[in-house]
Amino acid sequence: MISDVFSVFVVVCISMQMVYADRTQFQSRILVWFLLTVSVSFHAANIVISSILLVASIPILAALGILTRAIAGRAAGSAAAIAMAVISEWAFGAVYRSDADIAQRSPPFLMARLIADGPGRDYLDAACPGGASPTLCRFKERPMAGEDEILWSRN
Repeated sequence: MISDVFSVFVVVCISMQMVYADRTQFQSRILVWFLLTVSVSFHAANIVISSILLVASIPILAALGILTRAIAGRAAGSAAAIAMAVISEWAFGAVYRSDADIAQRSPPFLMARLIADGPGRDYLDAACPGGASPTLCRFKERPMAGEDEILWSRN
């Protein structure tokens, strides 16, 4: 559900960068750029959404008579934010893989919630003695008080 909120942020940020860039102050454009980068990085679907919006906005702005150079600058800024989000996702996966020795592209928020709330912990208690889920069983003894502790604990 939280990724849905950031999908809305993606739409708003792309719109602001592409349509209102000439009407906003530099600090506001930087803030919108960072918000776009973070929003795109929160869910893989946001990469697709932002890319489609970016490409679709170019001919619309051209039809509205915006100068090609202005469109290119605005598109480059948005494309840089999308690229930064993709790079951060890749970097997160590389760090996670080196720490946990398994591939992971984004934090497993749903799994962490299930474990923190109890049903996931009950599953691990029942399944791990038999080795039904060897990937998760390796982490069974880690702290599991809350989803933040499960995802970000150094233990």
